[in-house]
Amino acid sequence: MKAASEGETLVVKLLPDADLSVLGKLLNSQAQVAIEKSNLWIRYRSDDEGVGGVASCLNGRHFHLLENHLLVPLGSTVATERLPALEWQKLTNVVYFELPMAGFSGKLAATNLPELSLLRGGPERPASAGLYALAEFACWVETAPQFRLRRLSACVSEQEVLVIGNPLPPIACQFLCQDGRLLTPAGMTWYPRIAADQVLEHFDVGVDQLMLWMQTEKWSSIPMELLKPVQRGSIRAFVGKHVN
Repeated sequence: MKAASEGETLVVKLLPDADLSVLGKLLNSQAQVAIEKSNLWIRYRSDDEGVGGVASCLNGRHFHLLENHLLVPLGSTVATERLPALEWQKLTNVVYFELPMAGFSGKLAATNLPELSLLRGGPERPASAGLYALAEFACWVETAPQFRLRRLSACVSEQEVLVIGNPLPPIACQFLCQDGRLLTPAGMTWYPRIAADQVLEHFDVGVDQLMLWMQTEKWSSIPMELLKPVQRGSIRAFVGKHVN
């Protein structure tokens, strides 16, 4: 049985149901974190005093990391997989911790929870919405076939327009993925992993509102009654009032 030797690099591939609150005990260590699709990885040195006995509490698959990126499970001498190419970051740059809000902690049944963070990663999903520059979207609407417009709904502001539907206009935009009333940037996911309705409840978003979350860590609530079918006349009229 092979044990970790002093100064060795160790890696943990967390399981989907891992209790991420344990990571709070690693904030004083040199441990690093990386996101790979739906997997969360932790890397640390066996002689890191800040890790101590905390690593054994991480619910996941524990490995020795060899120089050729092969991963050998702890207690074994045979490599079972290869570490994918990952972008490692300091744990303190990715995870922030605070006490849970009342009413939210009961749903997740934990005494200490990581603050909700929107991070790059997670399973790939098709974009079903987009945030477009109003002027560019208006130009596309003028020439788009009517059957394309009938499949879209939009909420227009002075300079931007939120468009929901499929297929989306083939022009540059911030692509978004929709989970019911929650809209998040494509390629991003929540940590800890929780359902969309729990995110909405956490931020106290009304049942008649959409929640639009951006990569800048800013979010907006949008009354669903403002989301209207896309029509050339209404877009043209709005642009005439707000775009020079």
